[in-house]
Amino acid sequence: MFKKALLLTLLSGFVLTSQAASKKEITMLVVPRDAKTIQIAQDFAQLAPVLLVSYQQVQDLLKLYAWDGELWIDISVEDYVTGAFFENPPTHTLIIEPENTPAADVLIPDGLWCESGNRLTTTDPRTMIHMLGLYFDFPSRHWKKLGRIHGLSVADINPELVNIYWWQYPEKRPTLDPDVDMAHWLYLDIIPPAPVEPVVIEEEPEAVIPAETPAEEMVEEPVSTEPIRVVEPEKVPQIVPTVIEIPTEKIEPVEEEKAIMEEAPAVISSAEDILNALKPAAEVTVDPFSTDNIPAAKVILPSAE
Repeated sequence: MFKKALLLTLLSGFVLTSQAASKKEITMLVVPRDAKTIQIAQDFAQLAPVLLVSYQQVQDLLKLYAWDGELWIDISVEDYVTGAFFENPPTHTLIIEPENTPAADVLIPDGLWCESGNRLTTTDPRTMIHMLGLYFDFPSRHWKKLGRIHGLSVADINPELVNIYWWQYPEKRPTLDPDVDMAHWLYLDIIPPAPVEPVVIEEEPEAVIPAETPAEEMVEEPVSTEPIRVVEPEKVPQIVPTVIEIPTEKIEPVEEEKAIMEEAPAVISSAEDILNALKPAAEVTVDPFSTDNIPAAKVILPSAE
């Protein structure tokens, strides 16, 4: 009967510790700002690869601190959400919260930088050491060290006696209940990142014919070394124009116009007298197309020297 109970206990411990990261992977431990809780978290940070974060909730204000191994450093909520405050991302997150006082949902990590996590819904020291020790799959020496630091026996913090050799069993053996403290161990609902869609590679585009054809290569013509013959132009005789003067004739006024001017009254008193004084113009007897009254023009001919 004892062997059967021991087997069930070991199996339950295996289910829990199978979630534990390897020694090369990092677990982020998020704990409330409480002296005893932080002390236990720092004890585990010395025994396992742990990224330690502390939170303090005051009404609507959330304060976050990260342990760098020597000091607590303030970090913003934005840096926590985006995962910008650490150099190496954790593979698993453990959020510890007081019983009946859940931690803020913003502390649940983004699936882009942390894939899995658990929630421990109690800050009881014995339960914390028990569940975290099972998660990290601590060997016998770590169980003994933690019990000695916190004044607890190995049977108290490790009732299943996981990784404890049979000759190290206490005289008063604990009750091997595989479900002890498991009610406080819950899974975190971490949203996984969206799957990466395959990239569709399109066919290579056809070669585009250039709009303009490239210029042909310039071919250098051979340069002749023969002297250049200069042809002198033939002498052209210069033409000097000869100017012939055309005599001007004095034009006498027409006698009819003289008669009209002589017959016009000296003084015209009114508009009626002006109208009566006007006479019709004499008819034109000169043929405008006749050349009789036009003197012949003298032609200027070029003279050769």
